Amino acid sequence: MDAAVLLIILGIVLSLLGLVLGFWGWKIWPSMMALLGALIGGALGYIIGYNFFNEWYIVMILAIIFSVIVSMIFGYLVEIGLAFILGLMAFVPLYLMIGGTTGIVVGAIALAIIFAIAYYYIEEVISIATALIGGVMIAGGLWLLGASPGIYIGVGVLVFVLGAIFQLLTLRKHRMPTQRMPAY
Repeated sequence: MDAAVLLIILGIVLSLLGLVLGFWGWKIWPSMMALLGALIGGALGYIIGYNFFNEWYIVMILAIIFSVIVSMIFGYLVEIGLAFILGLMAFVPLYLMIGGTTGIVVGAIALAIIFAIAYYYIEEVISIATALIGGVMIAGGLWLLGASPGIYIGVGVLVFVLGAIFQLLTLRKHRMPTQRMPAY
């Protein structure tokens, strides 16, 4: 298959997935979190296996076991997985900037605070995050298809903004109790 054809196919797939994720991301989020958990778990298992064992097959077995376990955790506990990732995004830079025991303590406090806030507003966070990822994906797909920067950036921002609004309104409508006439 020619590389140009492959780029066109990839651009179309990215654009379609970006649209789906941008507008209906909160519905498909558990599957995405399971995949992300598998990747994180596999990397963690590989790192542990590589540092403690010299045999390649033990490293691979640990990577597979960790991949399955973390994937199941992230897939079934979607909200906790996302809140933890957001907390981890606060922990890592703080630890790297401060370092040592103080960096671990400050990073852990930041992780706990961000985790709590993100978990409380998790559905809103999921809606906005999936709309953002969808916008980036469709922009990348249009870039691969050869669109000009004004077009792919504009469409990406538009999908992000409209997708976030659509998902937040859908989420709000989904949460509202149904109005019934009182029984007499």
